[in-house]
Amino acid sequence: MSGLGTTERDYADSCRGATIGKGLAVPGEKARNAGPDVEK
Repeated sequence: MSGLGTTERDYADSCRGATIGKGLAVPGEKARNAGPDVEK
């Protein structure tokens, strides 16, 4: 699993002034059932 990579940094650079929350890395094979984790 590669995690979020540079996603958080890229968003922060692209969306200056935005509040970036903690990311949630969901492995592809678990994406279909990720609803409960996303809701948390």
